[in-house]
Amino acid sequence: MLEVSNLSVAFKTDSGFVPVTHNIDITLAAGATLGIVGESGSGKSVTSLALMGLLPQRSAKVTADRLSFDGRDLRNLSASEWRALRGKDIAMVFQDPMTSLNPLMRCGEQIAEAIRFHQGKGRREAKLEAIGLLDRMGIPNPERRVAAYPFELSGGMRQRIMIAMAISCRPKLLIADEPTTALDVTIQAQILNLIRGLQKDFGMALMLITHDLGIVKDMVEDLSVMYAGRIVEKGRAGEVLEHPSHPYTLGLLRSIPSLYRKVRRLASIEGVVPKPNDAVPGCRFHPRCFMALEACKQKEPALTGDSVQRSACIRRAELAATPLPL
Repeated sequence: MLEVSNLSVAFKTDSGFVPVTHNIDITLAAGATLGIVGESGSGKSVTSLALMGLLPQRSAKVTADRLSFDGRDLRNLSASEWRALRGKDIAMVFQDPMTSLNPLMRCGEQIAEAIRFHQGKGRREAKLEAIGLLDRMGIPNPERRVAAYPFELSGGMRQRIMIAMAISCRPKLLIADEPTTALDVTIQAQILNLIRGLQKDFGMALMLITHDLGIVKDMVEDLSVMYAGRIVEKGRAGEVLEHPSHPYTLGLLRSIPSLYRKVRRLASIEGVVPKPNDAVPGCRFHPRCFMALEACKQKEPALTGDSVQRSACIRRAELAATPLPL
């Protein structure tokens, strides 16, 4: 359904265009699930905005050898064609509902707006459908909540409003960008279970973007790990999580608290993600990597491996074959 090849994004600055993502490849079949993980600043959200056609044309340059959805080339769509596609066939749940929802519009009106635009329904019919969606989202008293403003609702309820807006027209692809940010763990589980149930009921493809590897294990079939604007490891989720073949993936896994091991201090990855315009020779991760060699500074490694798992590390085979403690 979604085919992306060599997707790169650059932003305009005073010194020219600075690349922020590099040669991203994504393949997602109808009804399938893909997880994209990485630290803040790794390029996850920029990639999702590029797929939605939401980056500003004046300051962002998006290039790709292939960018198609359901057999349709997305690279040269007009603004009106994007408006017809977004919300109907491709929808997105943004990570911060407080800033993504219109504070001056009632929640029901925001849901009904998409229904009226894409389905051509009248105000009353769209409002009734919005109430039904709120009920499906598990929001109590949907007839009353439909008239509420975003600031009157909790963070969990606002996120459910965002999901209701996104699935109001039963899209073929749902992109969820950090859908559980700033929510407590109980509400996180409820939101993820809700998304999983909706995907099953509607047969949607799902792209789940997160910085938390802990939430993707039971949610996705395939997993891509991003670092500094590049995909450094990808493959079947179970294989990547159980046998990481890139030191960055291993570092992310080690930072997750576990009920089964006793440690005085959680492991962390030293340093920070480099800025897009930072000159880092060779592998972009080598300044923070505990396995780095002198050769890592010379040349950026390509993704290598098989159809089950690939990673961009010259020591991938060694890492994958060695049972390292997480």
